[in-house]
Amino acid sequence: LSLSLLALRQALPPDEAKRRTKVLWCRIDQKSCFKGILLAGLEAEVIQTTRDRARGSAPDHARALRKKNKGAVAPIEVAATGLGDELLTDLPSLKARLADDASTVLCVLTTTSCFAPRAPDDVI
Repeated sequence: LSLSLLALRQALPPDEAKRRTKVLWCRIDQKSCFKGILLAGLEAEVIQTTRDRARGSAPDHARALRKKNKGAVAPIEVAATGLGDELLTDLPSLKARLADDASTVLCVLTTTSCFAPRAPDDVI
């Protein structure tokens, strides 16, 4: 991870590489990513997770339910599928942070967790 971040930063023009020192990190449950960011000499800025399905990035099974129900996920379906107990990336917070000042951000980093209850981010 550190090598990838360093290569990404090196690909930028020198003045821009000096300015872009932050990595927006959407998952906080493992230290290896955090250590990789710090090893690359960058700052990790954590985007907090949410359990709110309207704010979070929905994995495939939630997207299918929303499509079927024209945007809404019925409570009975949530209980039947186990939706609602997962932590998700707070997309409005991430968008707001980027809108506030994207000039210092090198990249957005999301990681998949091996600890329950977590859901993968919908990167499509």
